[in-house]
Amino acid sequence: MSDLPLLDRRGLLKLLGCGGCALALPSLSGCTIAEVFGGGDGTLTFNVAEGPFRALGAVDGVAAVDVAGRNVLLIRTTPDAIVAVSRICTHTGCDMAPDRFGTWNGDRLICRCHDSHFDAEGHVLKGPATRDLATFDVEFDAATGSGTLTLQKKSTGIPPEFADLVNPFAGDPAAVSAGEALYQQCVACHGAAGEGSELFMPPASAFNVDQSEWTDGYLFWRIRTGADGGPPFSVMVAYPNLSDDETWQLVTFLRSLAP
Repeated sequence: MSDLPLLDRRGLLKLLGCGGCALALPSLSGCTIAEVFGGGDGTLTFNVAEGPFRALGAVDGVAAVDVAGRNVLLIRTTPDAIVAVSRICTHTGCDMAPDRFGTWNGDRLICRCHDSHFDAEGHVLKGPATRDLATFDVEFDAATGSGTLTLQKKSTGIPPEFADLVNPFAGDPAAVSAGEALYQQCVACHGAAGEGSELFMPPASAFNVDQSEWTDGYLFWRIRTGADGGPPFSVMVAYPNLSDDETWQLVTFLRSLAP
């Protein structure tokens, strides 16, 4: 897969109206805020003695799972630890599940499409990939073999200057109204009521869902940086020219869409 189809796809989606999406984020991307969620509640409980998770019963075992619209690889790195990374290579989007195009060799995750290498924390060790994989939290009890995967991007993925930001307009009706006007340029992708869209792969995520996994700073960051900080192949347009107040107004409106 060359860069040319990607550029063609980007241009096509912009012609369809996705160039005005307000937020994008996790898999083979379209216009979506959810690097975290593509549906579902964003968590998975498992036990290494059951079903597809039996491979995790031993160190260096791996299990590929699809949860809440995300393609995730669980890796047993030590007797006491299981980690989770996006299994979609950030080069050309190959699925690095072991039965597809990926190999975990005990030290690194290797994409067999073009030989990109990543460590267990998702960091690029060898190109052609240049962007790290998304990583997710796993709580694991080795004594019982049970664990919980949470599809929340770790806070370390948010630049420090955004990590602790708090919306100064939270719940302000005037800010909601102003944010609604700004959101009109996002409707083509995310829907008039924030219901999302199935026109993209993965679907453009909805905002009329539980937003507890998304911090204010995270939303502010995604609006400001667009595709530069988003998932592989994101066509998200950045909005660096919005004032701080306008950005927070948009965040306030998005929050108002949650149930």
